[in-house]
Amino acid sequence: MKKVNNNAGAIKGALYAIAVFNFLNLFLHVFSFYKPIIFSEIDYGLYGVKILLYFLVYRFLKKEAGNKFHGFYKLIKATILLDIVELIISIVNSSLKCIPYIFMLLVLLKFALNVFSYVVLNYIASVEADRCRKYELINRFKNVSEKWIAFNILLFCNIIIGFVSRFPLLIGISYALLIIRFIFEIKMISSTMSVIGFFCGPMRLAIYESSMAKYMSRDFFGKHKREKWIIRICMLTIVGIIFVYGSHLYFTYDHSEHHERIISDEYLNSVQIDPDDKEITETYVDWNRMPEWTGLKRGRVGFVNLVTRMDSGAQYNEYISFDRTGIAWTGKNYIDQNAKVVLKINNPFLIMAKASHRQHILRYVIKHSSNYREFELEDCFLDSESIDNYYKNNFGYDQWTIFGNGIVKFYSDFYDGYGFLGDDGNVVLPPAYYYIRSNLNNSLSFIYDRHYHCKGVINAKGKVIMHPYYKDDTYVFNAGVILYSKSSYNVGEEHRPFGYQIIDYEGNIWEGYYEDFEEPYGDLLSVHKYADTKTEDYTTLAIHDGKVLVESDKYERFRGETDKDGNLIYIKATTKSGDEIKLDLEGNIIE
Repeated sequence: MKKVNNNAGAIKGALYAIAVFNFLNLFLHVFSFYKPIIFSEIDYGLYGVKILLYFLVYRFLKKEAGNKFHGFYKLIKATILLDIVELIISIVNSSLKCIPYIFMLLVLLKFALNVFSYVVLNYIASVEADRCRKYELINRFKNVSEKWIAFNILLFCNIIIGFVSRFPLLIGISYALLIIRFIFEIKMISSTMSVIGFFCGPMRLAIYESSMAKYMSRDFFGKHKREKWIIRICMLTIVGIIFVYGSHLYFTYDHSEHHERIISDEYLNSVQIDPDDKEITETYVDWNRMPEWTGLKRGRVGFVNLVTRMDSGAQYNEYISFDRTGIAWTGKNYIDQNAKVVLKINNPFLIMAKASHRQHILRYVIKHSSNYREFELEDCFLDSESIDNYYKNNFGYDQWTIFGNGIVKFYSDFYDGYGFLGDDGNVVLPPAYYYIRSNLNNSLSFIYDRHYHCKGVINAKGKVIMHPYYKDDTYVFNAGVILYSKSSYNVGEEHRPFGYQIIDYEGNIWEGYYEDFEEPYGDLLSVHKYADTKTEDYTTLAIHDGKVLVESDKYERFRGETDKDGNLIYIKATTKSGDEIKLDLEGNIIE
C-alpha cells in the first residue's frame, strides 16, 4: 500500500486554524452586540479572511493529504461556496422579504457541514486505526462522533427553546455550550491527528473502505480533465454574462413619468407659487431596470425646485422632505431647496456606519431570547415629520422643523442606540441609549435601556436632570418642565393622593406643590400652584419654554394661541368666574 509523507502535524495546524478562526469570529459578533466593534465593512473583511483561509486549507489538503481527506475538503469547499453566497447577499442587500430566512438557512447549512466535517474526521482516524489493527480505537472514535452529534443537537435545541420561550438564562447557557463546543473541537482535532501521525500519516486508499466516503469522492464533472475545463469555462461564461447584464440593469436608472412631467416647461409654467409658501419643491423617484421579482429593484429620489427650476437629479437614497426652514436630510448631510449642502455631519461614522446582515440577525436572536423590548426603528432625521402631522391635525398649523431646540434625535445602526445631533453638525449625545422618547420640541426626553427601564430624563444638552426615582408618575411637557410625584399630602381636610413638584429643563427644582395641570395647545402649560400642603389657596401659572409667563390667583386656566408657524403670540385666560380674556406674553390684558 502506498502511503504519503507523515504530514499529520501540518494538517493538525490547518484544522486548528479553522476552529480558532470560527470561534473568534463568533465571539467577536456576540461581543459586538454588547459593545459594538463590527460594522458592515469589517464584517465583509471577516468574510474575505474566512474564505481565503478555507481556500488555503482546501488547496493544502487536496495537494498534501491525498484521497484520504477527499470527503473532508469537499465539505470545506461547500462551506466556501455558502460563505460567498452569504457575502453577496449582504452586499447586494435585496429587498425580498425571504432574504433573512435564506440567510438563516445558509447559517444552518454551514453549521451542519461543520458538524459533519468532524464526523468525517473521526471516520478517517478510525479507518486508519482499523487498517493498522488497532480495533479498540475504532469504537472510541465512533463514540466520540455520537457524542459530538448529540452535543450539537443539544446546543441547537437550547438556542431554539431560548428564542421561543424568551428566557434570558438559556442565552447564557448557549454561550457556555459554545465555549464547550470549541474545546470539544480542539480535542477531536488533537486526538484524530495524533492517531494519524502515530500510524505514519494519511493513507490514500483508505477512502474506498466507506460507501459514504466513496459517494463523497465522486467527481461531479467526470474523470477527464478536458471535460472538466470545458464545463468550467462554459459555467464561468454564463455567470459572467449574468453578472455584466445584471450590473447594467441594477445601476441604470430611467426617468419616471412623474419626473418627465414635472421638469417639462408646460408644467413649470402652469405652477402657481404663493410667495409665502414654503413648499416650493416637488419630489420624484426614478427606478432602475431590475425586475420586481428579483428584490433588487431600487429607487433613487430627486426633487425639482418649482421657483428656480433646478432639478437635483435622482441621487438620494432617502425620501427628501423639507421642513419649514427649507432644509432636508439626504441620508448623508443636510441640503437646502437648491440641493446645496448646508450642514455636514462632523462625525459621520456614528450615524452612517451600518451593521451587516449577519450582525442584524444575531442581534435579533439575542434580543428576542433575552426578552428585550423591541422598538420599530425610526429614521430620526425625518422623525419630526410625524410631529408635523400631529400639529396639523390637532392645532391647525405647521410646526415641523428637523431641529427642535437645536438638536435632532438619530439612530445609529452600528451602535444600535439613539443619540442627539446638534444643528452645528456635532454629536451632542452619543447613541448610548436603547430608546429616547422626547417631547415635541426635544427640550426634555426620557431615556431607556434595553429592557425599557427608564434611566431618567435629559435636556437638549444631553444632561441628566432627573434620575428615575419617580418614573411611575412623571410627566414631561412641551413647555420645558417635568412634573413628578414626590409624596402624598393633605389640603384642608382633603387627602391628596399625589403631590407634584416641578423641575425645569436646566435642572432647577421649583418651590411649591402643583396640581390640575393641562397642556391643551402647543407648548403652553397651565397648572395650579399651592404654597404648602395645608392650604387650599392656589395661583395659576402659564409656563412656556421652561419659564413662568404669568402667575395669578385671578385665573383658573390658560391656553396658548399661536401663529401659522407655531410661535406663541398671546394667551387666552379663563377667570375663576368663567370669563375669557386675552393676555399678552407678559400677562397684560389685551383690549
